[in-house]
Amino acid sequence: MSELVIKDKLIYLIADQDFYENLSSYRTQERDFKEALERNLPEGWELTRRSLWWDCSPQEVVLPDHGWKIHLSATPAHAPAILMTAARVMFESNVPFKFVVDRTLLMMMNGKRWDRGTAGKFITIYPKDTNQCAQLLEKLYASMIGYWGPYILSDRRYRDSRIVHYRYGGILPTKRTDIDGRAVYVVSDGKGGYRDDERSPHFALPADVVDPFQGVVGSSGDIAEAGCLKDGRYKIEAALSYSNAGNVYLAEDRHLSRKVVIKEARPYTNISVRGLDAIQLLKKEWRILQMIESEGIAPRPLDFFFDWEHAYLVEEYLGNAITLREYFARISIALRTRANNAENREFYTKYRHIAVELVSLVKRLHNLNIIFSDLSIENVMVSNHGGDGRVDLRLIDFEGAYESGVDIPTHLFTPGFSPSDFESRGMATPEDDYYALGALMLAGLFPVNGMLLVNPRGYEKYLSSFSIDFDVPECVVKSIRRLLSSDADVRLCPEEVGSTWPVDYPSCTPSMTTLEVDSIDLGNVIARILSFIDANADFQRRDRLYPADPCVFETNPLSIAHGACGIAYVMHRIRGRAEDKVLDWILSHQVRADAYSPGLYGGLSGVAWSLSEMGLVEDALAILKSTDDHHLLWRSADVFNGVSGWGMTQLHFHRKTGDAAHLANAIRGGAVLN
Repeated sequence: MSELVIKDKLIYLIADQDFYENLSSYRTQERDFKEALERNLPEGWELTRRSLWWDCSPQEVVLPDHGWKIHLSATPAHAPAILMTAARVMFESNVPFKFVVDRTLLMMMNGKRWDRGTAGKFITIYPKDTNQCAQLLEKLYASMIGYWGPYILSDRRYRDSRIVHYRYGGILPTKRTDIDGRAVYVVSDGKGGYRDDERSPHFALPADVVDPFQGVVGSSGDIAEAGCLKDGRYKIEAALSYSNAGNVYLAEDRHLSRKVVIKEARPYTNISVRGLDAIQLLKKEWRILQMIESEGIAPRPLDFFFDWEHAYLVEEYLGNAITLREYFARISIALRTRANNAENREFYTKYRHIAVELVSLVKRLHNLNIIFSDLSIENVMVSNHGGDGRVDLRLIDFEGAYESGVDIPTHLFTPGFSPSDFESRGMATPEDDYYALGALMLAGLFPVNGMLLVNPRGYEKYLSSFSIDFDVPECVVKSIRRLLSSDADVRLCPEEVGSTWPVDYPSCTPSMTTLEVDSIDLGNVIARILSFIDANADFQRRDRLYPADPCVFETNPLSIAHGACGIAYVMHRIRGRAEDKVLDWILSHQVRADAYSPGLYGGLSGVAWSLSEMGLVEDALAILKSTDDHHLLWRSADVFNGVSGWGMTQLHFHRKTGDAAHLANAIRGGAVLN
């Protein structure tokens, strides 16, 4: 039974708030799904936890490698009833199935950030053949009338059911390693080979498979097929962004011959803890945009309509506007290698103008009793950015905004731009928007907002150093500190930003000194870092030795990029050796060519190189030898995963051993690159 493919790294924080953790380590705090099912579990059936799922199956069940699968979606409110209704059908038919472990994960899987190819699947059912699949589809269709759930983008809806879907794909978890080292799901092509079992955000069939249920399918609502909305009025030109809750499109309004931006909302997705789904959020956004249309705060709202089951909000297209993130990157004084006094003054002028304009936008919203809640560096658009710095700003994405006393607060926020206690409070206040202003001003100097998740005061040393190196006015530093205060009562009224900052600051030429570093005992700092790494090594685990990027769970535990070999090599370079127990842990893993890619940073070449540097030359040579005829070797040219990195490794071993075979391999790789 196939696993999920997760792309959002924040998903890997659900099991551990300190380090990225394997999803199988997530401990559910809710028993609402499992407890009800356990009471009704027939004799001879087993319930087994696997990653984000509970597998429920009769003993010694035999499943095909691939075939037709049934997926049921659900809203959190309907999920327990849908599960028990479906379970009774499966118990009667002796068919295995799996379901999401708890309500929290179901909300995440229906949420905006989940991968669109796997989103929405609450229950997966595994028929033994096409005939049984047809029978189950009919039974489930009849039993699920009246229940609701999101449309599953990778599937086809059965008839007009709101939750019963199906697709063709792998059932047993057959995997092959891809060029980046990740295990990808494959299915047999019937000719002795394999093809990728793609989890695409649209229904697709292999060329040799025909849908036997086509006569009873409902509309997919896939606008990409026709490319038009609202009876042809809006012609989609491009997708600006993708989301499980709905995409954002650039389109042509054929009636008025103009470009517009269209935001899409899919029903029963992105449901908040207060029960609002993507459509309700979009409808609220439409109302708020109408309220503020004359204020020049946001793009003008132009239209709101439904097409098929999806809602669409049409907005003014801002032309060449860029995000505040991109604008800050363009004007950043910190990214200039030899900035002079004039450039520093120019940066301050533009930076101050942005700060004053942001304050004005927030103040006007608050005067209308609207709290934005999710103010971030991606939700501010900058227009007319090619002139003297007096740019125009607009706020976008009012999903998290609410009118005080009218709307239900939506509890949406961007990490690094909201106070540390916001998630637990769950309701934005005007002071939270003030905090976001401080976070934006911090990002304008340098975007270190990510560290606020780990240490809310972690920006302090940076801010002090930056102000010295670039001669930032003390009043600016003081404003940022007050706005970012953990005490909401301390946060200054944002109008002070405009009144206390000098308009024309006679700054001096930036002077990046090493005073802060000079005062630090670097040897002690490095020793403490290594001691921290040592303390968090777990020699009982097999999936990883040290906490790492989530890619360690999707690739292999040894790579230089994400695994133990990279860290062990650093230990070796700094300390002069890697500990025996670390090397023993590395060597205890069976390094197979079919489970590892051949690349330098993510695969076998890097493992071999690092081991050779740590004195394990014979082990390294054996691993490198397995790359000579690796089936992925010629699939990529780059240094990270491909032939370039492999060729560099061959040259390293030629220099180390003098073996001409390594030089010949490097030449062979160079010929391929040419």
